Amino acid sequence: MFKPYNLIITWTKSGKLDKQKVELFYAKVLPRSVAKIFFCCKIRELHQQVMYQSTNSEESFANKKVQLITLPPKTTGLIQPPDLLFFRPYKAFLRRISDIIVLEMIDFRISNRNNLLKLQSFIFNQFRGDRFKNMIKHSFYMAGYLFSKPRSYVDSVQFCFEFVPIECSKQECTNDAILKCAKCELHFCFIHLLVEVFHYHTL
Repeated sequence: MFKPYNLIITWTKSGKLDKQKVELFYAKVLPRSVAKIFFCCKIRELHQQVMYQSTNSEESFANKKVQLITLPPKTTGLIQPPDLLFFRPYKAFLRRISDIIVLEMIDFRISNRNNLLKLQSFIFNQFRGDRFKNMIKHSFYMAGYLFSKPRSYVDSVQFCFEFVPIECSKQECTNDAILKCAKCELHFCFIHLLVEVFHYHTL
């Protein structure tokens, strides 16, 4: 099975978020993804309880100042940053790649577990680039957590997919490029992006 560098893989029988998955997130995912000072928006009492236990017991939180913010019911679409901006461009990015797979009749089934892991790992890696930092900051500004408006941000789909037709940057490859990398700005065909080569930038 493909093991992505930037994802933690788990499973659930129901497909729903339960206490064990919340505990896994706060124990394994959150500590390595945040700075010394951060806040966490909690939605349910389950999150509050697990978050409190994790931040007061895990060594990974020893040097971090944690502030819990409660989101009132039915307000996530108004004051939760990812809902305001991040999820929409992320899904649009995924949809563009999916459309290319269908239109170009590429032999790459997204329903395949390894392919899905590759795709999600690649997109998340692209969105972690400096080029999209202002977009993420803007989502926090829209939610009211930042008071100074960030600089204008680059549209992820426009930057990575809308360019003059060009060949793949891989040496001796004459395939048409389907994407411009948000980090290195090189152009790659699908084969040298997700199939023969997994294009990934270490953070």
